[in-house]
Amino acid sequence: MFRRVLVAVDGSAQSKRAVAYGAKIAAQNEAEVVLLHVMRHLGSDRVPPDLKNLEHLEHVRLTEADMLRSVAEAVVNEAQDLAEQQGANKVQRVIEDGDPATQILEYCKAHEVDLIVIGRRGLGGLAGLLLGSVSQKVSHSAPCACLLPPAQ
Repeated sequence: MFRRVLVAVDGSAQSKRAVAYGAKIAAQNEAEVVLLHVMRHLGSDRVPPDLKNLEHLEHVRLTEADMLRSVAEAVVNEAQDLAEQQGANKVQRVIEDGDPATQILEYCKAHEVDLIVIGRRGLGGLAGLLLGSVSQKVSHSAPCACLLPPAQ
């Protein structure tokens, strides 16, 4: 029934629940799981003030962009571990940048996604309350089935 299941991941508890649901569905259908993390901000090439001493002493340059990319990698790595624990055999990790809802929808259209699994509330905060959550935007415009696992 499903060949490709996209799970939007941001590291939140709701996101982890979405990974568990999506991976189980994928395992049951022998489908591929795509773990998509969207970075809202890429960060700059400047070294944060707190790391200036490290750069000077250790000759290591860590920029804001490096740190944000590292966090994104950690989010998808953790999601992959969870997906594999749930029985998913084919797992793809993708990191994009931009508006999360827009990037999720564009990825789905471009890659023939059959099911989107996304947490009801992630790390969006106040902007999500005022402008609508990513899950709301995605579920209203999704080109395929969309599953929002129940909150606990």
